This record gives sequence, C-alpha cells and structure tokens, in this order.
Amino acid sequence: MDRKTLIMLAVAVVVLMVIIMLPAMIPRALSSETIALVDTEVQNFERARSTFSGAKSRIENAMLSAPALFASAQFREGWPQRLAAAQKRLDDAQEDLDQAKFLREENKGESEGKIDGLLTRVREARAFAVNDVTEMSQVAEFRLDFKRGRGEKVRELERAHQAVAGTNLSAIQSRVEQAIVDWPGKRQDLNSRLAVTQMVERANDSWQTVQEENAKQESPTAGLDESGLYLDYDRMIDAAASLIAYQRTVPATVQQIGNLVDQLYRSWDRILIDLNIREGLDVTFHQKLKIIEWVIKDVAAKEHEHTEREEWRQVSESEYKAMEKNLGMTVEHKSAGKYDHEVVRVAQPAGYAYIAPRSQGRNQYGEWRSGSGGSFWVFYGQYALMRTLFWGPRYDRPIYANDYDRYSRHHRYGRTYYGTDATGRRRYGAGGSFTSSRYASSNYNRSGGFKSSRYVQSGGTYRGSRYETRTSRSSASRFGRGK
Repeated sequence: MDRKTLIMLAVAVVVLMVIIMLPAMIPRALSSETIALVDTEVQNFERARSTFSGAKSRIENAMLSAPALFASAQFREGWPQRLAAAQKRLDDAQEDLDQAKFLREENKGESEGKIDGLLTRVREARAFAVNDVTEMSQVAEFRLDFKRGRGEKVRELERAHQAVAGTNLSAIQSRVEQAIVDWPGKRQDLNSRLAVTQMVERANDSWQTVQEENAKQESPTAGLDESGLYLDYDRMIDAAASLIAYQRTVPATVQQIGNLVDQLYRSWDRILIDLNIREGLDVTFHQKLKIIEWVIKDVAAKEHEHTEREEWRQVSESEYKAMEKNLGMTVEHKSAGKYDHEVVRVAQPAGYAYIAPRSQGRNQYGEWRSGSGGSFWVFYGQYALMRTLFWGPRYDRPIYANDYDRYSRHHRYGRTYYGTDATGRRRYGAGGSFTSSRYASSNYNRSGGFKSSRYVQSGGTYRGSRYETRTSRSSASRFGRGK
C-alpha cells in the first residue's frame, strides 16, 4: 500500500470518528414538553396574580368600609398577616418562574430537572395564595351580605329555630326508652344518640344570641354595651352559623334515630330456594330467594306480624357459583335487636339463627327442653309457624343440642355449617339430604344441578348460540366441511 493510500485511509478514519462523536459533542436541547410546561405556567401564574390582586383589594375595601364586621383580632390582625404571607409566596414564586424562563431560553437539556423543581414550587405557591385569598374573600362577602340583609337574615334564622324547636323530642325519647328496655344491648348506643336533645338546647341558646344582638341594632340608644358597640357581629354570625347547622342536623338525626329503633323490632331472612341457568342467545344466571320478615309489636307479650314473598333475581356467574352450594340455606339474616347494617351474610341452616344459645336457655322465640333423646329446641306457640316457614309442613325432626352446638362453633368463627344426617351425609346446602327433600321440586334439584346443560358440559365456555355457531364453523373448517 503506497503512502497516498495510507493518508486517504487515515483521513477517512478521522472523518468517521468525527461523525460518530458529533451527536455527543452537540449539547442536548430541552424537550418540547418541558418548554410547553414553562410557557403554560407563565400564563397560569399571570392569571393567579390577577385573581389574587382582585380578591386582596375586595378584602381590604370590605375591612375599611365595615370595620365593625372585622373588629376581632382574627380579622384585624390575622387577615393582614395572611395576605402578606400569601403575597410573599407569590413574590418568591415569581423569582422561581423568572429563573425557569431564563433556563428555557438557554435551552439546555441538562436543565430539565432543575426546571421541573422550579415549576413545582411555583405551582404550590400559586395554589396556596389563590386558595387562601379566595377563602378570605368569601368570608368577607358573607359578612357584608349579612350586614346588608340583616333583617331578612334574622327572619330566616327565626324560621330555622322554629324548625328545630318544633322537633317532637318527647316522642322519640319515649321510643328510645322503650327500646332500651326491650333491647338492653343497645342501651349505650341509643343513649349516645339522644345527645340530639342537647343540640336543641344549644339551638335555643344560639337563637337567643341572635335576638340579643339584633335588638342592639333595632334600638341603638338602649343597646349600647360596655365597649360602645351597638352590635357584636362576630357573636351574631357565629350564632347564626350554629343555628343553621342545627336546622340541618336535628330533624335528620331524629328521623335517623326513629329508623334505627324500627330496625330493632324487625328480623328478616333471605333463603336461597332455587337456582337457574338460562341458555339463550347468552347464558344468564338466576337465584330465587324466599324473604321472610318479622315485625315485633310487643316484646313482652310476644306479639308479632310476619310477611313472606319470593323473588327471582339475575346474578353474575361468580355470584351464582359462590352461592350454588348454599341452596336451601339462609344467605342473609338480620336479628331483632340489631340494626340493618349488622346483617349476617355467612350462609347458615334456615331457622337456626332464632335458637337461643344453650347457656341462655331461652329467648323471645322458644326454649331448650329435655327429653329421652337429650336436649332439643321448641318454639313457643306464638312462633310455632317458624317450623313450617323454615323447615316445611312435614318436618318433625327436632333440633338437638349436639347439632346446634356444632352449628354454634362454626358460626362463631364465620364458617358455614352444613351438618350431617344419621347416615353421615351432608344435611344442608346443595345435595344435602334435607335440601333434596325440602326443595325437591326446584329447578336446580330437578335438573340435577344442571349437569346436562351445555354450559356445564362445556366447562363454562358456552355462550349461547353465538358460541355454538363459532365452534361449529371452526370444527367444520378443521375437518374440511362447511364449504
């Protein structure tokens, strides 16, 4: 290789190296996203400063025009301090934003992290200042409105007080006292709810305050107080705010207490009595529930009324599968003496929830008695209908203590008790001996659990005629048919 060729090769190598290294030698610019964020924040910050300035002016003008409204230290000293602090944060944020704008003009990619931090501080300061000044401005406007329309405001407050004072507390107190006698376990909760009576007393005090302060303005010569002020707006407005709050709270609380007391005198069960799979264009899943409700009219006299109804409802596939094994069982139970939100959703044999623990011996519904076969449960005559409702008209087997004790242990730990019969077979739930007899005519039992359905046989992949068509076409294609 001659000298000229070597020189040309060397030059080519140098040029190639320069080409390779050139991108690394050129400084990286800022991303378009970062540039856009800076530009957007500049606009947002300008709007924030304008908002702050306008609200600050309104606050200062309000304090100057109606000094009696803002005479307390909370306003006279506190608000100027808050405005100054917000202004300081905006000024500091302006410096951060100016630095971010400078870095944006430099357009160096290495500055992206720093710009990010600066913009974060600017946003936080902007939000703080605007939120704080907006809250103060709203309070100032409310107080000015109150002063301007004081007469109408007082009339509104009088109506609010009448609504609170007119609440029939004696009736709800009487109902609560009786409920405590009937359901002593709810004594503490019910007594705590009667604190509503104290709200009424405080509402009366608030209204008295409004009247006292309003009287000073109505008769200024006679209404001068020791400080020489005709009207204490702080005292009056605070009382007004409290009275309005009591107007919203007291009637609603009284109604809620009444609803809770009603719930104590009701028990109900939702028993899963049938299941169905419907195979049409799509597969749908259904449950049939028997809903039994008892309303106790008199606990001591064991007076009650009951209603029952049945209803089908469509459920999801997962809910169907989860409940399938609990056919014939109570899937939701709410006891008398409990609130609706204390409903038990652990499946259990129907009717067992009404049996008293053996240590207790008896309850509202029946008692434990001894016989040749051991202790067994007997419903009182007033509740003898429970046997038929839960176990059927021909059910004559008593619930023995050892069976109930096993149920009680399961229930205590949140587990479902399915029991066993004399042959060792499951008694309750789908396939159980009791369920198979009690609900022999159900769709589920007559179909053998829908074992012959296309849905079950396909392992849950069947989706009606659309699925069937797809699989048929696929099979025909694989085997050379369907052309």
